[in-house]
Amino acid sequence: MAGGHWRRRHRGRFGCLVGAVVGFVVGMATVATWIVAGLLGLAGIHVGSLAAPGQVVLAVAVGAILLIVLGRGARRVSAPVADLLAAADRLAIGDYEVRVPERGPRELRAAARSLNTLAQRLAATDERRRALLADISHELRTPLTVVRGGLEGMLDGLRPRDDAHLAALRDETLLIDRLIDDLRTVALAQAGALPLHVAEVEPAALVDDAVAAMTGSAATAQVQLRGRHADGLPTLVADADRLAEVLRNLIANALRHTPAGGTIDVEASAPDARTVAFAVEDSGSGLAPGDAERIFERFQRSADSTGSGLGLSIARELVAAHGGSIAASSPGPGRGTTVRFTIPVAR
Repeated sequence: MAGGHWRRRHRGRFGCLVGAVVGFVVGMATVATWIVAGLLGLAGIHVGSLAAPGQVVLAVAVGAILLIVLGRGARRVSAPVADLLAAADRLAIGDYEVRVPERGPRELRAAARSLNTLAQRLAATDERRRALLADISHELRTPLTVVRGGLEGMLDGLRPRDDAHLAALRDETLLIDRLIDDLRTVALAQAGALPLHVAEVEPAALVDDAVAAMTGSAATAQVQLRGRHADGLPTLVADADRLAEVLRNLIANALRHTPAGGTIDVEASAPDARTVAFAVEDSGSGLAPGDAERIFERFQRSADSTGSGLGLSIARELVAAHGGSIAASSPGPGRGTTVRFTIPVAR
């Protein structure tokens, strides 16, 4: 009902405008035909006989033909234009479910298609915004509750005000800070607003640097971390810091799920001349059937995980920002996991 009201209102306004234009054009064409017919002496009429029947018939005929042709064209254009105007008004007030029928001339069909695409993207953006707000409120509630409970316990004398308890509260604030930074990165990437500082990047150097940066963490977890890469890999034009962040996130995730004595292999290869592929393969807990896609969703983590649940989401968005793709695979629970992403050599 609301959509019909919008269309009727705009169709009436636009119809009046089109009618006025058509009437003006037909009137001017009729007058012009009258004058020209009289000047040329058509139908046996001499100059000065402006009221002669032949001249009148010719002028009226031309006006009638123009009225029919323009009237049909106006009807063909007015309805699609009214639909576009009505849909634009509904979009302006936040109704992202509006869709416009693709009809009328080719240009108007293209405009309707573009407006429908815009509405779909706005609806998707609004849905992501709602989901992000829900995730933020859910994930921040626990550390904030811990901080508030600890402070209230100290103020009420139920907990001692010593360094150990203050350090625990500080750790919770650091967790909140990390969550906020990670959420900001995910939100910017999903909105297509994440800045990328691109330059020439050597894939082999990315692997070597990531392995070197995570070697200490791997040693602490008693996991063997190894890096390898093919010779002569093509140079990438990418943001080296962002791709390094992807590799570190994948290695950190693998470390959380690989027991002591396990291995993690980081590899770079070139499946073809246009793509460089990176893979992080571990001998850890593996994935259950159906989990390969879910692990990239926000805040997906196992019960014993100490991470924020955003590392793989960030990795997916950073890879997508480079025009690449990422996927996980596993032979099954307890048999390890491989996360592989590809980056195009030239975008």
